[in-house]
Amino acid sequence: MTMMPLELIEQLPPEIDPQAVVDHVYVGHAPGGGYGETHLVSHGGQLHVFSRASMLGKFSELTLSPSASPRLERGSFNSTLHVVTPQGDERIVLSMFEVDSAASLVGAIHPDAVEPDPDAPAARYSTPTPPKASPTKRPKPRKAKAQAQPPPPPPPPPPARKSQPPPLPPKRTSAGQTKGDVAHYEKLLADRADDVVASLSLEEIYRGEGDYANLARILLERVDHLDSTLEQVETLQEVADIYSAMDKNNSALAILQTAYLLDYTNRDTMQQLEQLVDEHNLWNKLLTALNEDVQHHDDISTRAGVLVQMSRWYRKIYSRSDYADACLMHAKRLDPQHPEVRAALREPV
Repeated sequence: MTMMPLELIEQLPPEIDPQAVVDHVYVGHAPGGGYGETHLVSHGGQLHVFSRASMLGKFSELTLSPSASPRLERGSFNSTLHVVTPQGDERIVLSMFEVDSAASLVGAIHPDAVEPDPDAPAARYSTPTPPKASPTKRPKPRKAKAQAQPPPPPPPPPPARKSQPPPLPPKRTSAGQTKGDVAHYEKLLADRADDVVASLSLEEIYRGEGDYANLARILLERVDHLDSTLEQVETLQEVADIYSAMDKNNSALAILQTAYLLDYTNRDTMQQLEQLVDEHNLWNKLLTALNEDVQHHDDISTRAGVLVQMSRWYRKIYSRSDYADACLMHAKRLDPQHPEVRAALREPV
């Protein structure tokens, strides 16, 4: 059983005692997809589903219909847990890392809800288990934070990357920038979201005061009004740095995923993303999210390029050539002429 995050424990309804929770599974998306998260909780012989639409939002519990059992439908890359609410059927996407834990939790409550694994007893959908690490060749595995499955040992030391920037230094502000100025500029932005002067003025004030939460908010609100993809990506990189400095690593990851999907060829984003997931053991969470993203992204070239990079990560981080090859074949079907796909297929396996 994985540990529930403190935010969820604090928001549990009174009738659920955290000490009496039988099982708990983390899912890297909100119902229907998106950058939120879902938690499956077994308590008192019943299934409870808590979700939030963003990593900064509050959790809410789905009201499940007592007359309809959930149904877990297995798939090749992702599986789907169907639950019935008064509003209709809700789909909870499960990655290949999460499906076995979810099947165990749901199956213990509703034995008929889980489709049998056609490949049993082979653990096709389980978290990759690399060979036993040699103490002379691999670093000692770090203790994993709460995840749906125990992650594998960390990869060999990566190439040197740019160091994580320190917390943003406060800047001096002019005497006229008072709370009244903040209220004035916030009102201007509320009336017109693309007001450049108001946005830049608030950025200067919040940066000078060291108010990083509001600084990140202002920068995020600006992204949709920037003219170029490069400007959007660089702004998202700065927001991720701010969240990292605030120790909000899940939020930083979500922001970097957005920047990566805007331009998966940006090397700075890639370096920042790999450094974040290496330092905080978030590979499982990243690959789970990207597994879903490549199913639904509008741009075929981006989907193929991301799949090529996922294949490299599966091979390097998890030592899973089967998953890596599956990603490459998926990318080839999407865009057989993609230069990265063609280059990757010529690489030694």
